[in-house]
Amino acid sequence: MKKICLAMPTHRECAQAIRNLVDEAAFAVSRFDTEVCVLVSDTSEPAALAANAAMVGQLQTPPGVSLIHLPRDRQDRILADVLRRAGCDAVIAALMQPDGVSYGAATNRLFLFAEYFGCSSLHRRDSDSHYQSSDGQPVYPVYNELRFIGLPAREAVSNVDEVVIDAAHAIGPIRMVGASYVGETSIDVMPMFNRNEAASYEILGQFAPFHLDAAEKRRWVDATYIDNGQSRFEVDRAELAYAHSFLIDACNFCFYDIHAQVPMPPALYTIGSDYFLFSLMDALQLPVIHHNRHIDNFYTDERRTPQGFIDYQFRMVKNYLYMTWLHDAIAAIRANAETVLDARRALAPAALWMHLARPIEPLLRINREKLDILVYNYQSLGDEYAEFAAQLQIRRDVLLDEFSRDVTDFATLARVWPSLMNAARDLHDNANRPEWRNRHNEKTNKEDEALC
Repeated sequence: MKKICLAMPTHRECAQAIRNLVDEAAFAVSRFDTEVCVLVSDTSEPAALAANAAMVGQLQTPPGVSLIHLPRDRQDRILADVLRRAGCDAVIAALMQPDGVSYGAATNRLFLFAEYFGCSSLHRRDSDSHYQSSDGQPVYPVYNELRFIGLPAREAVSNVDEVVIDAAHAIGPIRMVGASYVGETSIDVMPMFNRNEAASYEILGQFAPFHLDAAEKRRWVDATYIDNGQSRFEVDRAELAYAHSFLIDACNFCFYDIHAQVPMPPALYTIGSDYFLFSLMDALQLPVIHHNRHIDNFYTDERRTPQGFIDYQFRMVKNYLYMTWLHDAIAAIRANAETVLDARRALAPAALWMHLARPIEPLLRINREKLDILVYNYQSLGDEYAEFAAQLQIRRDVLLDEFSRDVTDFATLARVWPSLMNAARDLHDNANRPEWRNRHNEKTNKEDEALC
């Protein structure tokens, strides 16, 4: 019987999302020969944390489902154990649990906790989404995830509706299964387009490779922000494909194996950093499954407050700066795929790391130009966008310094990542030996024995 981790990171009150997650786990064990460890990684402030804990305390889980709520203090204790066993220092600890919002670090902790609790795959959801319904029943993505994750790609060929990869690449296991979202757009760009379409294309075009011409960047913008809406669920459909970040959302994916080899970039206040492995798998032409059990997305209240608007625009800008590094790194990886993969198309993390540590100065030159373009075009949108442009101008040098630190930090973390995951796995294996468990129980309280 396999054991999976159905996980959700949160820094807000999300009691209903926790209930929904347990319901999805109950569905999984009723349909598949699996155990489900439901994991809520919670860095909320005290009031929200208490509300989430209250929901966890009142939920009843069926046989085969365990529910673990990890507030920050419990996360820190697990991380300390893993870091100590891996021989890592405070620098790595800060990258795993930084002071500030990091989508990549939040996902990395899920990867590590899934290994620590003995799970073979990590299935991620988000607290600002819920499930579609069809014929009065929730549409759970875990159904297609468990049909395919870890399955040899050649076996998946006969179980999908379409094969869009080269047959030569249908080698090894399915390491990722994912879908997208319906409902409110993940990035709300329509108010920007309603002000000034040309300026909006200039701003959003900074997501694309910088060397592209205006028409090519416009196609990137249309594919990423305008035309990527998915249809609501009617009947299951799945395809064996290459990973495509336009077709898979970070609230609706699962990983097998790949997340134990490479982490996500732990960049601070940067949207999109938790999509890195999608781009990596596409560059290496590793087979994945796209399906159509899309999550129903919505915005939380703080997103539309004045400060929430400013915060989100800065996270978008930091994403544009981050993409300068990503396009450069992915191009190098794609060009050297034969050194990063062996004959069985298994990843060689040491070879990969060489391509993640990119020369900084050429990237900084591009990002200085990007910031010039962004300030000018945000100003042209007027009102709150112009106010943001003024703040952006003031923070230019800070943002460039943060970019340099973020990409350097990622190379540092990626280099030790396999050791961290091995340490987490070792701790789980030890904890399931009776002689270790007896010693452990004598010196820890009941809360810290949560080994699902």
